[in-house]
Amino acid sequence: MKNYTSFIKKGLLSLSALVATGVSLVAFSGIAQAAQIPYVEGQPLPSIQQPVFNTYTNVPNGVGNEADFVRIRPSTGNVSDNGAGGERNALYVNGLDASCNVGDKYDVRTYVHNGADADFNNNGNGSSIAHGTKVRMTAPLGSKNSTFTFTSQVMATDVSPVTDTARLYCEKDVTLKLVARSVKVVSKHYGFQTVSDSAVNGDLPIGSHVQGSGDVWGCWDERVIVAYIVEVVEPEKPATPIYTCDLLSLTFMGDRKYKFDVTATGKNGATVKEYRFDFNDGTPVLTSATNSVEHKYAKDGKYNPKAEVVFNVPNANGGTDMQTVTGANCAKSITISTEPMCPVPGKGHLPKNSPECIKAVVTTIPNTGAGSTIAIIVTAVSAIGAYAHRMFTLKRQ
Repeated sequence: MKNYTSFIKKGLLSLSALVATGVSLVAFSGIAQAAQIPYVEGQPLPSIQQPVFNTYTNVPNGVGNEADFVRIRPSTGNVSDNGAGGERNALYVNGLDASCNVGDKYDVRTYVHNGADADFNNNGNGSSIAHGTKVRMTAPLGSKNSTFTFTSQVMATDVSPVTDTARLYCEKDVTLKLVARSVKVVSKHYGFQTVSDSAVNGDLPIGSHVQGSGDVWGCWDERVIVAYIVEVVEPEKPATPIYTCDLLSLTFMGDRKYKFDVTATGKNGATVKEYRFDFNDGTPVLTSATNSVEHKYAKDGKYNPKAEVVFNVPNANGGTDMQTVTGANCAKSITISTEPMCPVPGKGHLPKNSPECIKAVVTTIPNTGAGSTIAIIVTAVSAIGAYAHRMFTLKRQ
């Protein structure tokens, strides 16, 4: 590989400045990370025939350790804005402390360098070309937090992948969003290009000569940088928990025995913890993990059973509180009697001589077949005849 001074002589100071870091701590976690090679000013660099990503340390012009290739800065409003001489890029670090107020923006960049010797590029057909190169950038968008980790992995079909992270430390919990159309790719050969927003939290094919080609040539002149902007937005307020006892249903099972079923609603983090049944007959309140229980009353009488539902409800401190609720629909009134029960469907919980049962019997004509219908008609006709005969007799008198 050629000496780094050749890179400077070719007028790439602006690209070098884009990755300047100022004071920065190295914080990278490589997957099959290549061995790091120190750059020594004025000394020849090793001749590497196969592609390798971000392998040099002590690189001039603020690049430093190439393994520390994900960095962040307060946004200048445009990731291509380097300032005169690149001084704005001195803001790039891998751990940034910030107030993170709503509306604040931050630039996040990923640096890619194929450290193979340019002599082996062979006009794009040589052994030093990295093929199928892509960058996988992960950003914690939409989550509420005070610390945000940005991760990038550079990979290719014929190169060991490398991975690095940068972090934004905020004073309080906030949420980040991607600034639309802020994702840029830069190379010496095509300058800055805007790529799809889906490149963040997705895979972005890159190229040093043709963006998206996947071919990254070896040499300092072939470096590629991807950058995007995130903005601090107001965290969404959690929806108010909803927790209600909706309905208590009773089913008569005979011999003073009932089945009790409770319907309840828990939303927005509220969950049912348990159900409580008060049968109103002097027995202890029954606590159940299920919403359906059975109970037999010991003696006749009128009772007012009710149900309560206990919920686990999230609170403002991030924990949960227990809340017990009931409602008008979760209370009933019943009459227990050992007398013969009403035969009318839906009235089986009433005594046979109950006014409601008698009324139901009178107003209900049982469907017992054609013979019974004829008998009813005959009876009705006979009654009408008797009435007419009596009226005729009264007239004669």
